[in-house]
Amino acid sequence: MTGSISRRLAVMFSAAAIVVFTLVGLGLTLFLRAELDAGLKDSLEARAAIARELIARTTSKNEWPVVQAKIDHIIPDERNLGFYVYSRDSNFQYQTSAVRPMPHGEDRYERLTSSGQGLLARKQLIPANGSRPDLVLVSYINCRPSDRTTYAFMLALAVIFLVASIVISAIGYSVTRLGLKPLRRLSEEASALRPDRRNERLRAEGLPVELVTLTTSFNGALERIDVAQARLEGFNADVAHELRTPIANIIGQAQVALTRERSNEALESVVSSVLEEGERMRVIVNDMLFLARADQGELATERGSASLAEEVAHTLDFLEATFDDAEVTATVSGDAQVSANTSLLRRALVNLLVNASQHATHGTEIRVVITSGDQFGEIAVANRGVPIPQSVIDRLFDRFYRGEASRKNVYGNHGLGLSIVKAIAEMHQGSVFARSADGWNEFGLLLPLCGPCAGENRCTRSA
Repeated sequence: MTGSISRRLAVMFSAAAIVVFTLVGLGLTLFLRAELDAGLKDSLEARAAIARELIARTTSKNEWPVVQAKIDHIIPDERNLGFYVYSRDSNFQYQTSAVRPMPHGEDRYERLTSSGQGLLARKQLIPANGSRPDLVLVSYINCRPSDRTTYAFMLALAVIFLVASIVISAIGYSVTRLGLKPLRRLSEEASALRPDRRNERLRAEGLPVELVTLTTSFNGALERIDVAQARLEGFNADVAHELRTPIANIIGQAQVALTRERSNEALESVVSSVLEEGERMRVIVNDMLFLARADQGELATERGSASLAEEVAHTLDFLEATFDDAEVTATVSGDAQVSANTSLLRRALVNLLVNASQHATHGTEIRVVITSGDQFGEIAVANRGVPIPQSVIDRLFDRFYRGEASRKNVYGNHGLGLSIVKAIAEMHQGSVFARSADGWNEFGLLLPLCGPCAGENRCTRSA
């Protein structure tokens, strides 16, 4: 890849150099030609002025031979310029050579080709004088030396520019390879990364500032992937551990039941126990499928306006027996109208309240406090219990995690309740929180408000 980029940049350097050199060469050539033409014009104009003055003073045909002789005398030995005079009167016609160019306009220099020669010519009208009629004087000069100089100059420029382009391409290729050396090193280090060496990172030492930023971002991505992979491995291990117990129970009970004949009552007990373990596995599998959909970015649909106070009251009525068994009571204060899917909201509330009842001290109350902020409604469920260390709080919403030092493991609790609460909050673009202070352990979630405070969020009344 590096070599390809080097060659590509070298070609780009070469193309840019050719374009620049071509423009420079064209400008220099045009400038040189203009200067050479100016020299030719000066040389021609000096002699044409003399010839024009001699002809203008002529008044009769008797003076014409003398004028011709004088004009022949001003022509240089190399005879690279000449004159041509024509008139209606044949007595006043004259030409210094067989070449007879005829410019289209008057009193301006034109480049012409006559008899295979490149000429710079000018046509001038000389008014009648005495018995001499009007005459047309055409003065011209051969451009071959000038053209030959211009061609040689262009050829020399082409050779110089070609050599310069090759040199620039070679320098560009070398400089590019040198500049891409750090990137080539990073590519080699990245290619050497292996799944079994996840702790390795790209080295940022000695790199340019731009590549340091890239390397830092890449290492950050590796860190996140490593954390996600570790969580996935731990998650898979937790799933296997959670399912291993009910599966082992089912197999063990079935094996024991088959060792000898059993009464109908004993077989019914075995089937009931197997059904209970199967139900436990079904709950785990359903919870796992729900979390998998949430991980894929699925958002809550069929959202409407919901009163948190009403939903909490409805959930407490449903959990009345559970609270009686746990010997706890509940108080509710505050309210907020949120945009939520009622079914998902009630599931999150059940998990929060069951979690609080399971870990609350017997004979205490559970406080449910609802507040309304600028954009989110907050519901906090607090219970009296053993203080939870911050290191444990940071992981309580992880799947299958149980803070054994502070949280007792009750039957049926497979460590997904708070994870489901977090997933439901995120499906509503909300968040969760956990706090422990002054003997109170508090868990809750924030959901977007429904109403003027919710900005563009429009809600319909939920059934």
